Amino acid sequence: LQELYGIARKESKDLWMKIAYSKNKSYKEDKKTFKEVYPNIYKIISSQKTKNHAEFAIKLQQIESDIFIDKICRKLVEKEIIPFTIHDAVIVNKRDKETTLKIMESVFQDALSETPCIKEE
Repeated sequence: LQELYGIARKESKDLWMKIAYSKNKSYKEDKKTFKEVYPNIYKIISSQKTKNHAEFAIKLQQIESDIFIDKICRKLVEKEIIPFTIHDAVIVNKRDKETTLKIMESVFQDALSETPCIKEE
């Protein structure tokens, strides 16, 4: 979205919220470019929100929970790494950083066929 709209990261997060979580009839002008460039993705998103626009958000939360809690955290615990979770993040001891990153990358690849950019703090 940053590249597509020529906007900063924070603005792209705000825009994603409009595209993904608002009612289909809301923010039409903001959604226009996304719809033109990614018509199939837009169609999937909008079809999930026809009866209740919150359904798409709920499904994404379920996917996120499955990936982070059921997969990443489970694999970490199997390696005797006890993670603390915060939304879409895990906190681990510094000594476990590399193992954690490898597990996260593997789980994302298996679940999404992609590995998103993982930000370390």
